[in-house]
Amino acid sequence: MKRRVLLSTIGTVALSTSSAVRAQDPRRMPHLGILLFSTPQGDPQMEALQAGLRELGYSEGHNLVLQYR
Repeated sequence: MKRRVLLSTIGTVALSTSSAVRAQDPRRMPHLGILLFSTPQGDPQMEALQAGLRELGYSEGHNLVLQYR
């Protein structure tokens, strides 16, 4: 009986920690996808978006990845 409890406890801990660790990985940065009809350089809407993100504490390349399409 004790063996079953030990094995089930080990299995539960192994399954629960693997997904939690991956979700809290500090190296993973959030990605923001942006659809544009023009280039992002010099676009007033992109400048306003980046200014708003800076106000919220986000900086491209440091804690946020912007993907332009």
